[in-house]
Amino acid sequence: MSRCTLHRWKKVLLSSGGHIKLLDKKRTVPTRRRTRTYPKGLCERVVVIRTVHPGMGKSKLTSLLHAEGYTVSEFSVGRILSGLKKQGLLSYSTHCLSLRAPALCNEKKPQKHKKKLRRLHGYRVLGVDTIVWHIDGVKRYILTA
Repeated sequence: MSRCTLHRWKKVLLSSGGHIKLLDKKRTVPTRRRTRTYPKGLCERVVVIRTVHPGMGKSKLTSLLHAEGYTVSEFSVGRILSGLKKQGLLSYSTHCLSLRAPALCNEKKPQKHKKKLRRLHGYRVLGVDTIVWHIDGVKRYILTA
């Protein structure tokens, strides 16, 4: 234990009147997190382009934005697209089964990932396998674990 830690604890105990509960670990998450900043008007331009061309991906968007004078990478455009979708400013890309029947178009929503089944801590798993031997015309089953 460092001397600084001991002095800090001593200071907390003296100021709190001896309450040991105040020595518990506090949250270490920063209160103000960094927000992404983009050039002025970039997000609005992305929204305009995607409303006109809803299926356009980040690589084509990047080349169009470069032609308009914005200096952004393809990864930044991808992050902008995902952020705008989360805010609800962009819809998810639509997938049409038939061009003649627009009623069959449905929106692709993000897939939810299923959690992997994991065994609880402290439980053991037993793997069982069988071996079949034919001895003198009789089947013999041997279980292995």
